[in-house]
Amino acid sequence: MLVALKLYAGGLRDLADVVELLACNPHADLDAVRAACARFGLEAQFERVLASR
Repeated sequence: MLVALKLYAGGLRDLADVVELLACNPHADLDAVRAACARFGLEAQFERVLASR
């Protein structure tokens, strides 16, 4: 949920925080994160962050 909130905020620091959160949690359930982002229409932003790391 924190990832979705950070993506919603959309600032440069927020996007960097998402990259950092994912890096610090390599075993995170990306499908669950993807589903949380999809609930708020943020799936494209999440996929862009994933592609950039």
